[in-house]
Amino acid sequence: MLKKEKMMLNVPIKLLETRNGRCGEWANCFALICRAIGLETRYIMDNLDHVWVEIWAQELDRWVHCDPCENVMDTPLMYESGWNKKYAYVIAFAKDHVMDVTWRYTFDRKVTSKRRTQCRPAVFYNFITKLSNRLAKNLPQERQKELQRRYLCEMIEFLWPQNNKRDGSEAETHGRISGSKQWREARCETTNSACVIKPTTNEIDAKCLEIHYNSATDEYRRPHDASTSKGFKSLAFESKNVFRKVEIDWKKAYLCRTEGSEKGELVWKIEFNGEKPKSVTINFGEPFCRDNGNVLGVVCCGEQCVRVNDTVTLNEFSDDATYLEFRIEMSGGKGNNAWQHAQILRCDLDNTKTNFSIRVEFE
Repeated sequence: MLKKEKMMLNVPIKLLETRNGRCGEWANCFALICRAIGLETRYIMDNLDHVWVEIWAQELDRWVHCDPCENVMDTPLMYESGWNKKYAYVIAFAKDHVMDVTWRYTFDRKVTSKRRTQCRPAVFYNFITKLSNRLAKNLPQERQKELQRRYLCEMIEFLWPQNNKRDGSEAETHGRISGSKQWREARCETTNSACVIKPTTNEIDAKCLEIHYNSATDEYRRPHDASTSKGFKSLAFESKNVFRKVEIDWKKAYLCRTEGSEKGELVWKIEFNGEKPKSVTINFGEPFCRDNGNVLGVVCCGEQCVRVNDTVTLNEFSDDATYLEFRIEMSGGKGNNAWQHAQILRCDLDNTKTNFSIRVEFE
């Protein structure tokens, strides 16, 4: 018996009835709503298979990324950082212009440029320009001048990739949430990659491996190896239902579980690679809990497991102590904001000090 395919609907208003559809249907419907309330809207299409929209934010004086299918806003690098997308072309279509917005959704211009091989750059830009001119030729002079001004502003934004990173965009490194888990994993659009930390040659020579993390900058440092790693997930062995929250109004940053999830889990794993540990020190700081929120931290090394509340040091190790695993679980809380009632690594946005560290000394 043939499996019935899910019907694709090209009439956006139908989605208001069904409330069920793919990314294209969600984008069409959301664009309809935005246009109905007077917002300037662009339909965004990539060279792979996803679509979303951008809306013009008058107070920000720029176009803002909106993905109704994923329920995120102003997180343009989500597809590249969170979904592992390798874009070559991302095009914006408005009622009166067309724009190549690839550089808003990618960060490394050199790598992205190497993928843009479907046609010569001059031919591509000539086509985009002619199409935009055709759409704008009958517009009032004032509107044409405004489109030209916006075009120049966008080009300046694209010339400086750092502008693509938005402050407080906690969804920036999220994997895809729409579709089944099996389907997302098959497409490599999740962010559950396991990182096992191992001592480098420099760290072995120094007989010390240290990992420092600052939640304000969302960056790890390895002082004995002079290396850094961006994003709390980059050195995590496992991350489940956890994201970095930035509160612009309170000027705070912290890690907590995702909204609607009962439990958030974070695991760091360090393999000793044949080196014998002499001591292990974990400085985790005091969790922020309220309304029955709970944070449980446990470090295991060989046969021993110890609860971590703030700072803990291990000095005795069995022969089977070949790796260390530090696990954090966040749960509890009350009401709609229960996910915020168990926080870790909370600090000021201007904090320059380490607020989480693991130090392993070798014999």
